[in-house]
Amino acid sequence: MALPFYVHCCVAAPRLVELSDGRFQAVERGALAPFMSGYRYVLVDRQLADFLRAVGVERIGLEPAALWSPSTQVDHRSYERLTINQWFSADQVNDLNLYGDRLLTLGDEFVFASPSLKEKLEKAGFVYLQFTEGLRGWAGDVA
Repeated sequence: MALPFYVHCCVAAPRLVELSDGRFQAVERGALAPFMSGYRYVLVDRQLADFLRAVGVERIGLEPAALWSPSTQVDHRSYERLTINQWFSADQVNDLNLYGDRLLTLGDEFVFASPSLKEKLEKAGFVYLQFTEGLRGWAGDVA
């Protein structure tokens, strides 16, 4: 039985908060990463966004995102907001339709990829992405 792969970035990134005007702002110090996810947001660099479009990943949306830096008073616009429209709960991890190239979200915070999309991301050279099968190693080691 196939399991989804938890997707995370090996580059440490600050947590972000969405401002009332739709921009994002870091709430911690640190450099921005090419893939940043947290509660109710996933921001990806343009290269990854273009790849996901080209592959034709099902049930996602991509739109330009701005990261506001109050110290420099500058918006960084090299990211896109990734919306994932396939959700699941931990008790469903063994019963998911993982056919094709899919992204899924658990708790509207954690990003998972289907096995075929994981393979394509690895082959495409997105070395900053790391993958863990199922819920192994985190979230209570359920599967």
